[in-house]
Parts: sequence; structure tokens; C-alpha cells
Amino acid sequence: MDVSKKIPVKHVTLFSNGISILERQGSVPVKEGILYTLDFDLNDLNNVLRTILVIDSDGGAVKKIQYEIPENGFEILADKFKINPDKAFSSIIEGSINEETTIITNSGEEITGRILGSETNGHLIITNDTVERTDELILLNEENKIIRLPMKNVDQLIPNKNVIKKIRQSQTANKAEATIGWELDPGNDGKETHDITIRYLQKLERWDMIYHIHELNGKFILYGWGVIRNPTEEDWKDVSVDLEVGTAPESKIQIYKSKTSNTEENPTENMLVKQKTELYQYHISEPLTIPKMSSVLVPIIQETIEGNREYFWNTPESKPILFLKITNNQDLAWAPGSVVYWEKAQFTSEGKIEFTPINEEARIKIRHTLDVNVKKEQEKIEYNGEKPNEDFSRSYLTKFKLENLRTEPVILWINDKAPENSPPEIINATHNPNKDFEGNFIWLTTLSPREKTEISFVYAYK
Repeated sequence: MDVSKKIPVKHVTLFSNGISILERQGSVPVKEGILYTLDFDLNDLNNVLRTILVIDSDGGAVKKIQYEIPENGFEILADKFKINPDKAFSSIIEGSINEETTIITNSGEEITGRILGSETNGHLIITNDTVERTDELILLNEENKIIRLPMKNVDQLIPNKNVIKKIRQSQTANKAEATIGWELDPGNDGKETHDITIRYLQKLERWDMIYHIHELNGKFILYGWGVIRNPTEEDWKDVSVDLEVGTAPESKIQIYKSKTSNTEENPTENMLVKQKTELYQYHISEPLTIPKMSSVLVPIIQETIEGNREYFWNTPESKPILFLKITNNQDLAWAPGSVVYWEKAQFTSEGKIEFTPINEEARIKIRHTLDVNVKKEQEKIEYNGEKPNEDFSRSYLTKFKLENLRTEPVILWINDKAPENSPPEIINATHNPNKDFEGNFIWLTTLSPREKTEISFVYAYK
């Protein structure tokens, strides 16, 4: 009995790496000897078998769990294919044309050559009262002779690695399914139907986060949507969803549990919970309906946040780069995701936000900008003869002319590389710098609305 409709998906936990925990809930008629089944992609079989948990809430006991894999025409055995000529030969031939291949016949004969193709019409073999048509495989052997070999005589085909790779890539999940089934001991309660819960791990498409940041009159509003995909062939109706930011659990739990008293209850609060395993979870409080092969955007965050614009300049050949520095002062950590930035209701640019815990800051790179002008001037001074300073032999007089073209204050970072490879000293500086991790100098300044100013200093070398 296929129970995919009687026990539909009711809860999904999606991890950011694509692994998911699916929970099915529903009622099924219980009778001794019924085999209850679910179909899965063959690629999911390992995870599902190792993690499937079948719970009968009405006291029934799970007797066994079994699986079946339908024949797909051939099986891969290390570096060769076991052939079923009625089902799979044509697909292997297509991938092996003009490739060096070894054929082993039913009689044990080994033939090596390049496959030229096959003749689908073949020859007719006439017996007393039947006519049999046999297709032939055509090879060019190592002696450059053409060999015509009836396909029914082929037992094994040993291709090179290129062919194996092509054949494996052609076996997509949609072409190969496995069936998992189990039986129930109905017990002595006399009920004709039992409530069943099924949990298991399955590889689905990863969920994503999309953010929009709206800047208006100096305020920043952050919107966050979770992008949830249902890539299965089954509609998800009234499904509760948890979105995990972290690593999915390893599939090393028991295969099944025979009886249970109560199932775990989902939290009712729509919040992000930090767990001991350093996983972060968005619980979507409202049930969702996601049709098969579809996606939905679910609103998760809508907050007014603290933030400001910062400008970063590091080369005379380019304009300053705008960054947004925003502070997570809410009760939800921010998952990684793309950011669309709007200024005064106009689209400005796109960026990316990294994972940001509560009470921490995020810097989002937006774009090059004309909001701030930075002009660098530098003059090398050689000391020939009498030196004004005995400690130095040469120096570079450096100036940064700065202009804020906006009507509000801005923060500007200037990251400048010294003119020579050896470390200089900075003297006669109007603003004292810091250093970055590479040893380059950084100046941090705040410019008032429409302000023009200048930073000057000297790189001095002994």
C-alpha cells in the first residue's frame, strides 16, 4: 500500500546545506500482512534507510522495514557493467562509441576494440516455427578488423573511465527510484486505523535567505525572506517548517522504533533559537502550502535597525566603495544571504550579508560611488647635501583632498600603501593612522555634510 497520500508530509526541517528532516503524519488501515510503502529517489536511499523512524501512536509495533530497487537494465560493478541486453545495452553503446572497450562474451571470450555502433535491424534467425531478430554490436578490433557480435552474446562490457563517468551522470534521480516498506503488528486495541508518524533524512534543495534594506531619512529597515523549495513530486499541504543555519545531523540514529507514547511538540514561538550544537533555527509559525516543484518566499524579519554608510578608498585608480554597517540589535540572528539595497525608494545595488549573531555588526559591500571625492597627491623629496633631518635620506609628501557631496555626515576609511616596500615612518601628520593586517596605513575620518578637508603627512625613509 502506497501511503504517500494517507501519511503526507506535515513538518520539514531544512538545513542550509541541503539536508532535510521530513516528518509525515496520518492514519492508515491496520491489518496483519499489509506492506506499507513509500517511494524515494535512489540517491536518497542510504540516508532514508539509516534514519527512518516509524511511530505507531495507537500501540502498533513495527515488524520490519525492507526496500526494493527496480531493475534498471544494468548494474555498475567497480569498473564494469553487468549487461541486460533487453533493457540497457543501447544506452551504454551510445556513451561508448569510438571509445576503447573490452567485451566479454557468454562463452568467456575477451574482445578489445573501439565500438562503432550497432545495427538495430540485425539478422533474422529462422527456426521451425519462429522468426527471431537479433541486434548486433559492431566493433573495430586491435587488428583493424570489423567484428559483428550479437548483443545477446555479450555478458560484460568494460569501458574506459570516460564512459563510466558519462553513464553515471546519465542516471539522474528522476530515472531511478527505490521503494521502502514496512509491516505493522496491529496489537489488541481493535482499532481499524492507526495514527502513524514517519521521520527520515533526505537530500533536498537548500533554503536561502533574501534581504532588502530600505534607507529613508537616515533610518534603515531590514526585511528578510526565507526561500523554501519543494523539489519533490508531492504537494506539501499545511506543512510546518523549521529553517536551520548550520550542519545537518549525521544519519546514525536507529532505523525504527516499535512503540511510542507521545511525539515531540514543535515550539510555538516564531523565533530563532541558538542550540547547544551551534545551530540556529527559524521556526515558521504559520503552516505553509507548497505545491510540488515550486518555491515560496516566507517573511521572517522586518525590523528597524541601527546603521550608517561607510566609504572605503584604497587606490587612486578607483572611486570610493560604499559599505553599509548595520547592527543586529534584535532577537534574531541573521542567516547568510543576498541583499538588495534601496535608497529613498530607488534600487541602488546588491550585496551579500554574512552570518551575523545578535548584538554584532555586519558590513555589506554595495558599490563604487560618487558620494565622496578622494584625490591623492604625492611628491618625492630627495635630500642631496645638507639634510633638514639627519634621521632620513628621502621622504614622500602625501596629501589626501576629501570632499563629502552628501547632505549628511559620512564615515571615510582611507587605506594607503607606502610608496616603497620597506616600512617607512610617518611624520608631520595632520591625522595619525592605524595599520591593517598587512601593515598598510589606515586613516579614519568623519566628514560633515558638504565638508571639504585635507589629510597631509610624510612617508619618511632612513
